[in-house]
Amino acid sequence: MVHRETFENRDERFRQKLKQLVAKTLPVVFVSGTLMLTHCSSGPATKEGTQTEQTKEKVTEQAKEKATEKTTEPITEYPVVVDGRRPDGLCEPAFDDSYMTEERDIVSAFFARIVHLERSAVVAFEYLARELEAYNAPQELIDIAYQAVEEEKEHARLMTQVVEHFGGASIPPVEVAPFKLRPLYEIAFENAEEGCTRETYGALMALWQAEAANDELVRSVCAQVGHDESRHAALSWAIDEWVTPLLTIEQQQELMAIKASTMDVLREESRRPVHPALVKWAGYPTPQAASLLLQDSFAA
Repeated sequence: MVHRETFENRDERFRQKLKQLVAKTLPVVFVSGTLMLTHCSSGPATKEGTQTEQTKEKVTEQAKEKATEKTTEPITEYPVVVDGRRPDGLCEPAFDDSYMTEERDIVSAFFARIVHLERSAVVAFEYLARELEAYNAPQELIDIAYQAVEEEKEHARLMTQVVEHFGGASIPPVEVAPFKLRPLYEIAFENAEEGCTRETYGALMALWQAEAANDELVRSVCAQVGHDESRHAALSWAIDEWVTPLLTIEQQQELMAIKASTMDVLREESRRPVHPALVKWAGYPTPQAASLLLQDSFAA
């Protein structure tokens, strides 16, 4: 049985591991006017602060000077958004990117995608909590799932503020198929993909953005989201621990394969080019940084 106190202790240890991974992969190094996120030592502290702090200040000041510039590089594809759990039956949204002419437009449209996913996660956790109840899961897990519903609502509200802060890109409505109780193994498989792997990386991503973004509002919002998402990821692993013994040997083997294959997909997705505006303002990791983060995230 997963007691709340035990879960909260596990949740905090899990969060600290993610933060340590971010700290290990930082600092931010400014190279030729471009943010390059690399795994290296931050250097000794000085009277003026650490090398990391000095570098981030330099990056921020130079970025602010270009805040109103037209982007010289059009965006052809947005990086993958992992800030939330996708519910079963989620319809693919349609985003209008036809007006993307400035950096802030691009960033606003990126966060619009995050808002859509956060709103989708509200439904995902509502469905998950109902399924946990139906299969007599430990009450602690059910309670935390319902708590996650409210936290995802708050994430959507906060991220909507970020969208408006950067220009107010349109956010399509969330369309999801009606709730239908699924076999336990399907719930376990989805939890392995959406929770144990994608949500773990989503928590890591938000904590990274809280450090790397050159916008104060983005850093503040991502810090809150990263704190909560790490608990949601820890919940996913607790559900995995509860449900695995209830599966057949064949289903358990498939469960392990799903985790491994989802990590492979994340690694492939992380190799996609990232627009400089998203690195600068949203704190989105470059492919090099994402590769470093993914090296240890599954073990975290």
